[in-house]
Amino acid sequence: GITVFILLLSGLYWGRFNFIIKEEVIATKRSLATPIKIAFVSDLHLGQYHGHEKQFEKLIKLINSQHPDLILLGGDIICCFAEEMLPFIPYLQRLHARYGVYAVHGNHDYGDYFWWKNSNEKQWNHAMLEYYYQLAGIKLLNNDWVKITGVDIVVAGIENCGKPPFGCYADWQKTLESIAPDQYTILLAHDPWNWDRVVEQYPQVKLTLSGHTHAYQFGIDNGHNRWSLFFPKKPWCGMYAQKDQILYISHGVGSAMFSARLGMWPEISIIILR
Repeated sequence: GITVFILLLSGLYWGRFNFIIKEEVIATKRSLATPIKIAFVSDLHLGQYHGHEKQFEKLIKLINSQHPDLILLGGDIICCFAEEMLPFIPYLQRLHARYGVYAVHGNHDYGDYFWWKNSNEKQWNHAMLEYYYQLAGIKLLNNDWVKITGVDIVVAGIENCGKPPFGCYADWQKTLESIAPDQYTILLAHDPWNWDRVVEQYPQVKLTLSGHTHAYQFGIDNGHNRWSLFFPKKPWCGMYAQKDQILYISHGVGSAMFSARLGMWPEISIIILR
């Protein structure tokens, strides 16, 4: 009993701030003049960083220290309320990448987990979140895509689409069907369960980046083998491949339900495209 208690305290006061960098190299089969370094960060859940601003500043510095060409945020930047993001805007403004910073929404970003007085109040909360993204200098890809200037790569972002009880706000046709089938495309999709649809319908999406699972926060990941206390179904963590398409699921950075991590440390994913 005492051992479990000590481990949980360790995960609460140390483990959730034990930021790690995980690097993956992916061959694109494209004629890239130079490799492209992507920093992918998901599930910040900023409400859980209130009172821990120094730790968040450490995270921002760690991301920038990797000198990424592109920074992508995978959703769930808040737990429920837009105001969670407000004190962290000055830190987020410091994120720097040659080709910009892009993001998508996750299931927590729509305010679906709170009984609002009315729909207008909920819509206002979401509108304020999108305004705060603008203040932070981060471009939201809401069922939208952008071609990265100077490299032959598209970054697309789908709004969150989860299995019930999670809502689905995605417009797949609007997001992807105007992209040429031979155009190398990176898709930001918060929930990894969408990958089957991607493989079946969208061959241009060569790399899908997801979060959502938090790698279940407790477990073991040594880079080759992964195990969780919760025995999750695949895909739930790390890299998966079908045909010439790849899915990468980050541990995420923040925490939900219980603010502790053991083994599944908060992750900055560095993806190098060659």
